[in-house]
Amino acid sequence: MDFKPGWERRWIIRNASRLGELRAERRVSQRILADEAKLNASQISRAEKGQDLRLSTLLKILDALGYRFELELQEICEEVGDLFDDESQRRAERREIGLLSGKRWR
Repeated sequence: MDFKPGWERRWIIRNASRLGELRAERRVSQRILADEAKLNASQISRAEKGQDLRLSTLLKILDALGYRFELELQEICEEVGDLFDDESQRRAERREIGLLSGKRWR
């Protein structure tokens, strides 16, 4: 996945039309799908066009169609984790020094 600015919109446009394809494969109308997903037919229409597609709406539509949406988190920068670990260690050391010298830690 290319995470350059605007990637969210590109992802929505690329995948929104897939919702219509999935609905067509199930041979259901937007109205029937909307009833099953507890949404308005206009929400289904907008979702299939990539307009105003919220994650909660997408999940309801996919669930009604019998699909599950899976999202996988991947670490893209191990150094960030190392920086957090280093900072945590520095804070622990400062806290220990403060406690040993009689200062209260807040």
